[in-house]
Amino acid sequence: MGWLRGHDEPAPAGDSAAGASASTAWHAKVRSAADLMERGDPEAAIQRFYETLSDEMTDLDRSLICRNIGVVYGSVASVDDALTWYDHAASYEASYEGKGRGTQALECKAAYLHGLGRSHEALALYRQLLDQHRTDADADTADADATARLRHNISVLGG
Repeated sequence: MGWLRGHDEPAPAGDSAAGASASTAWHAKVRSAADLMERGDPEAAIQRFYETLSDEMTDLDRSLICRNIGVVYGSVASVDDALTWYDHAASYEASYEGKGRGTQALECKAAYLHGLGRSHEALALYRQLLDQHRTDADADTADADATARLRHNISVLGG
């Protein structure tokens, strides 16, 4: 299973060594949580991800942690918890909307819904995301790959 282990983004200008150290600490926790899950201990993985959320990080990184929690809950068939954590991730991504980054959590949620056989819900979410990308295109900020991927997913679902 592919884990979302962190963003390879440069630190913002002016970050101190303490900020870099904090970033390294939460990255290590994410790796540890992913390792726990891969070893078959989802409860410990979730606990480690929860601990990570208390660390200092950007909202985009916090979204990544929430998506991972959703993945773990989904893997143990805790559907409501998984969907809730995808929604938490989406709320953290909200500040990045219009920058080609605000839709990853909802796209993961749509894929999860599709995997559950909840195709109508997945299709509605993919359409919502495509509409958002069209709006972004008007602002010249759309991600062409994401738009193509959304169109493909809609087509697969018969939309």
